[in-house]
Amino acid sequence: MQELSRTLAGRKTALSEQYDAALAKSDLASAREHLDQQRSLDPFDPTLETEERALNDAIRPAVTQGLAAGRRLFIAGDLKGATQRFHSVLELAPNNESAQGYISYISTIQREREREAESARSAAFSSREGFASDDEIRAEGFYQNALAAERRGDLYDAIRQDQRALVADARHAGAKRHLKSIRRRLSGSSSALIEAGRLAYREEDLQTALEAWSRVLLIDPDNQRARAYADRAQRQLQNLERLRAEPDVAGRSE
Repeated sequence: MQELSRTLAGRKTALSEQYDAALAKSDLASAREHLDQQRSLDPFDPTLETEERALNDAIRPAVTQGLAAGRRLFIAGDLKGATQRFHSVLELAPNNESAQGYISYISTIQREREREAESARSAAFSSREGFASDDEIRAEGFYQNALAAERRGDLYDAIRQDQRALVADARHAGAKRHLKSIRRRLSGSSSALIEAGRLAYREEDLQTALEAWSRVLLIDPDNQRARAYADRAQRQLQNLERLRAEPDVAGRSE
């Protein structure tokens, strides 16, 4: 056991040094990778939260610049260059919906161009190129995130991503179909989730109870029973947060 602990400590130290070196060189993608590896070794290390906030602060402007550069290349017709830029953004922010959306949209354009070349109908798609709105791009990105969530088995996150896609573009047919399909697959889980939430609530585990009932509402937004339970748990959690935030008057007066 001691040998395992020493090995783990050595691995954490090495990754921390690699993270610091990458950050010093402004290699944000490598820094993200090293930090994620540290997190996988010790998810509860409080020092990683501070480092992650600092890294995110550094990444945010780089993502903004990368997206802007990718859009400029896309508008100029350099689809290959734009794709490379958007992939660079995803190295920094793997779930960025705008980058995901542009990459998917570019793939569609390229497939259509290949089909047009084969069938000598080069004008069929040209009127659509470059005219997707930002909302349509973001909706497609959220939809791609939903498909990725489904592939890794997180169906509830898949629903959330589909919902975000439809908020961005209510006409997105793929997100509509996918959301309906995922909800159908999970439809038999509602009763068990409600009871699991009730059990957690009786044990005063409000956060777990709220999570269970919130999942029911992802599956069935009109489930009034889950809505009532979730609203009650949310109010109690908010009350607890207010109590924690209040100054300790009694302690200060002593």
